[in-house]
Amino acid sequence: MPTWFQNQIRKAYLEKNSSKVKLLNQCWFLYRKKQTDY
Repeated sequence: MPTWFQNQIRKAYLEKNSSKVKLLNQCWFLYRKKQTDY
């Protein structure tokens, strides 16, 4: 996981910003899925 992405997630968790955390998790899941498809 890229460092900038970890920072984004950590920041969202610290702010207790659940919608942002969900969004970031979905983005990461889709990104991972795309990587394994090829």
